Amino acid sequence: SKLELREKITKVLDYLIENSVVRIETREGVAADIYCFLTEEESEVNRLIMSQSVNNNAMADALKTIFTKYITVSNKESFNGSAFSVALSIMDRYILGQANANLFVEFKMDTIYANPQTFAFSNDQRKLVYYLADLYQADAKLKNDFYWYCKVHEYLKAFASNASEQRTKTNNEFRQRAAELLTSSIQPAFNKILDSCPLVSGQQMIQPAILGTKKGTERYKAAIAEHFKNVYPLAGLIKSADTPTTADMLKGKIKRVLNPEEYGPLNPLTEAEKQIENYLKRGLGDASLADLLTYFNQAPYGWSEIATVYFLNELVRRHLRAYSYKGNQNIDKKIVAENILKERNSYTITTAQKIDPQLVNDFIKAWKNIFNQFGRTYSQDSTELFSQCHNGDDSPLTTLPGMYAKYSGDLKANHATGLAGILDDAVDVINNKWKAERDPEKFFRLIIADSDEGHRMIDQCKEVISFHENQMSVFNEIYEFAEDNKDNFEFI
Repeated sequence: SKLELREKITKVLDYLIENSVVRIETREGVAADIYCFLTEEESEVNRLIMSQSVNNNAMADALKTIFTKYITVSNKESFNGSAFSVALSIMDRYILGQANANLFVEFKMDTIYANPQTFAFSNDQRKLVYYLADLYQADAKLKNDFYWYCKVHEYLKAFASNASEQRTKTNNEFRQRAAELLTSSIQPAFNKILDSCPLVSGQQMIQPAILGTKKGTERYKAAIAEHFKNVYPLAGLIKSADTPTTADMLKGKIKRVLNPEEYGPLNPLTEAEKQIENYLKRGLGDASLADLLTYFNQAPYGWSEIATVYFLNELVRRHLRAYSYKGNQNIDKKIVAENILKERNSYTITTAQKIDPQLVNDFIKAWKNIFNQFGRTYSQDSTELFSQCHNGDDSPLTTLPGMYAKYSGDLKANHATGLAGILDDAVDVINNKWKAERDPEKFFRLIIADSDEGHRMIDQCKEVISFHENQMSVFNEIYEFAEDNKDNFEFI
C-alpha cells in the first residue's frame, strides 16, 4: 500500500541522513523537503558534527542568543519609583545578573512536574518562569533542528581554526546552513512558544487575560509588571506625589520648615508610616537604620531607601521617633539631610523626647528677652524651635560670636581692651555654655534660667558696639594725647 511504501521510504531516508549520505534542504517557495546527496568531504564533516556532544552550557549559550533576540530583559527594572535588580537564567545557568538579585526570570526547558500548575507550588516566590517545557518537548522537529544547530557550533569551535582550505570551505557551508536553519525554522518556532507558553509568577499562574495578545518584549513587560505586584504587594503604599525619588528631593523634604498645623487630626499617619512605626514597636529598644532600610527593601514592600527614609522622617517630624547619630541624639536636620543615606550604619532610631508645651512658651519668652527679638515669630514645635534657635544660620548663637570677635579685635588694636573683654566674655557664654548644650529640653531650661543675666549681657555688648561705632575716634584722640603727654603727667 502507499502508506507502507511511505513508511519504508521514510526509514531509508532517515538512515541515509543519520549516516551522512544525504541531507534535507528547504528552499523558498518549495513546500516539500528536498534531499541532496553529500559529497565525500561533506559526509566527513557531517559525521564529525553528529559525533559532537552538546552539554547544557552549550545549549544555554545558543538559547540566550535566540531568546534575547526576541525578548529584551534588563538587569534593572523600576517599580513604584524603586529600582530592582533582575537575574535571567536558562537551564539553571545565569546569563544575566547574579544569585543575589531581587527578582529572577527563568526560561524552563524541561521539568519533572506534570503541568505548570503543579510546578508553581514549588516555585520560588521571586521567580518569573517562562514554562516552555511542555511545548518544547512536544515539538520533535524543533528539538532535532536545535540540537543539530548546537552540534554544528560545537564542531566549529573544536575544528574550524586549523582546517585546510577545502575543509574551511565545507565548514563555511555548514555554518551557513545552520544560520539559515536558525532563521527559517528554529527562531520562529521558539518565538511562537515564547508567545504562547504559560508564565508562572511565584506560586501563581499569570492569567491569559493579563497578557492578552501581547508578543515578545511586550508580553514580558506585562508579565514582569504582574510579577512585581505579586512579589511586592505593599509597594504601592509609598506611591504619592509627596514621595521623593532622588537624594536631592529627600534632602529638601528633611530640611523643610515644620508647620505647627502640618500634623494635626486632619493629617493622620499614612499607611507607609504605620508600617514603619509597627516595625519599630515590634523591636526591642532602638533600631538600626541600616536594618530598617534592608527590611523594607525586601518583599512584601520593595521600597527604595529614599522612600523609606522619607516616611521615617515623617515619624520624626510627628515627634514619634528621633534619630541618634553616633550616639548624639540631637543632631541638626541639615546634617541628617546630607549624610543619612551615606552613613546609614551610624544611625539608630529612638523614641522621641516629649517636651512640655509650657516649657516651649517660657523658652520663647526668655529668648526674645535676651536678644530683644519681640517682633519675630517662632515655631511652637519643640524640634523645629530647637533647630531654629540653636542651629539656624540666622540664629544669634550663630551670627553674634563672629561679629563680637571682629569688634573685639578692633577694640584691642585700639587699646580698648577692657571693652573688648565684655565682648569676649559674651562669646564665651554663647559658644561654651548656650551653644554647647545640645539637649533640647536642657537648652530650653538653660536659656530660661539665664534670661535676665543674658539680657544684661547682650545689652552691654550693644553699648560696646555703639561706642565703637560712634566714639572710637574721640577715644583714640584722648588716648594719643595721654600717650604723648605721659612724661608731663608724671612731672606734674
